[in-house]
Amino acid sequence: MKKTETIYNKNADFWSRNKPLSLSDFTARDYLFKYLGKLNNLKIADIGCGEGYCSREFIKFGAKHIIGVDSSKSMIQNANKNVFKSQNETFIHADLKRNIPKEIFKCDIICAIFLFNYIDNNNMQKIFNQIALKKKKKTRFIFTLPHPIFPFIYKKKFPFSFTNNSKDYFDSSNKCFDGKIYRIDDVILPIKMYHRTFEKIFEIIRSAGFNRIIHFKELGVNKSLINKNKKFFGPLQGIPLHILIEV
Repeated sequence: MKKTETIYNKNADFWSRNKPLSLSDFTARDYLFKYLGKLNNLKIADIGCGEGYCSREFIKFGAKHIIGVDSSKSMIQNANKNVFKSQNETFIHADLKRNIPKEIFKCDIICAIFLFNYIDNNNMQKIFNQIALKKKKKTRFIFTLPHPIFPFIYKKKFPFSFTNNSKDYFDSSNKCFDGKIYRIDDVILPIKMYHRTFEKIFEIIRSAGFNRIIHFKELGVNKSLINKNKKFFGPLQGIPLHILIEV
C-alpha cells in the first residue's frame, strides 16, 4: 500500500484547480463554504490543505490569514505557487501524525477537510486530543470524512469508489481502502480511506474531551447538481457520500 505522501506527490498537479473540479468540490467543500459563510477577518487553519484550494476560497470569503499544513511536499509547493498577492496564506510542510505546528492552535477555525480518511484510528485520536487540549477556548473545529457506509453500498467505479473486499461493516474498522474520485473532466484522482464506524468516530470525539457535536451533516449530490450534469452526478443520486461534523 503506497504512502499518502507518495500518492499526492505523484498526483499534485492533477489536484491543482481554481474552480470546482473534483466530485467532492461540488458536494462536501461547497457545503462547507456555505456553512461557514462570511469569515470576517478570522484566522483559519486548513490541516491537510493539499494544494491550497480551500485555503484560497477561505480568503475569498473574508479570512484574514490562512495556515495550511500538508504532508506532501509537492502539494505545499503548488500551494505556495498559487498564493494570493495579499500574502495572507502560510503553507507548512509537516506530518500531522508527528507534529502539529503551534500556529494551528491560535486560529479561530480549524478545518480538516478529508484529512482523517488518510489516518488510522490511533493517530486520529492523537490529533483530536492535541486540538482539544491546545486550541483557543472559542476555536471552532470542523472536519469531513467519506461516509462510513458508502463503500458497502456503492459498487460502481464512476465517479467515486473504494476497493472493498469485505462485506462486514464492523470488522472492517481501521482497515484502509484504496479508492478513486473523478474530476468533472474525467481525470481520475487516487484516494484512500481508513474505514471507521460512526460509533468509533463518536468515541474519538468524546475521548478527546469534546463534549458536544455542534453540527452533523450527511452529504451527497442534490437535484441541482444532477440537473446540471446528469452523466456525472446521476449515478450517485440518493447515495450518502460524505459527512461533515463540527465539535
